This record gives sequence, structure tokens and C-alpha cells, in this order.
Amino acid sequence: SNWNYGRDPFEGLRFDAPLRSLRQRLSRDKEPLLETILRERLLKNMHRLTVVSKPSFEVGPLQEAEEKRRLEEHRAKLTEDDLQRLIDETKELKEMQEKPDAPEALACMPRLEIADIPKLSPRMTTEVGAIGGA
Repeated sequence: SNWNYGRDPFEGLRFDAPLRSLRQRLSRDKEPLLETILRERLLKNMHRLTVVSKPSFEVGPLQEAEEKRRLEEHRAKLTEDDLQRLIDETKELKEMQEKPDAPEALACMPRLEIADIPKLSPRMTTEVGAIGGA
């Protein structure tokens, strides 16, 4: 989107040289680029935001009523064949979801052990404030 700012619109397409440089820095120089970015931008970043949400007792029922209305409207447009097809597809999906995964598929899933989780949460300094007079 450089062209929005009066720059060369084809600049973004010239990525060979920067990509070549990146490959060199990663493979030959063994520069820890990703690790450095993660460390600086995430781990050592002291900016935090805690959002406190207050539930609404009206929104849920209103959304459910709207969804029920839309579903009833859609169902009224379906033929008996459409309904039967939906029922069959739902049964097929349920069978597929309830079928156990193959050991090969389970083996490639990442696992988190209890020992991987610190016993104590890190302490964060907090500052309570409001935005826009809320």
C-alpha cells in the first residue's frame, strides 16, 4: 500500500534481495532473528492491559431469540429432501467426530505437561483507570 503515500507501488514486489539477506542471516550467520523479536516484543514488553467485562443479562436472550427467528425462517424455506439431507449430513459428521483419532495423528499433537506450568503466576503491577469517563 505504498502508493497511498506517494511511493513506488511496485516496491513490495521486489522481495528477492531482502529475502536472500534474511536467509543468509538465518542460515549462515545463525542470527536469532525470531528469538530476538519474541524476546523484545513479547517477553520483555512491560505494557499490559487487563480488561474487566461486566455481563449483560439482556444480550444473551436477545441473541438467542434472533437466532431462533433466523433458523425458523430458514427452515420454512427447506424442502423435505433438504431436511433429510441435513439430518444425514449431521449423522455423518457426528460419527466422524466420535471416531477415535489414529495413533499417528495423536502423536503429532503438542502436549503440555503439568511440570511445564509454573506453580505461581507472575506478579504484575496494576493501575486502575477509566477511559472516556466510563
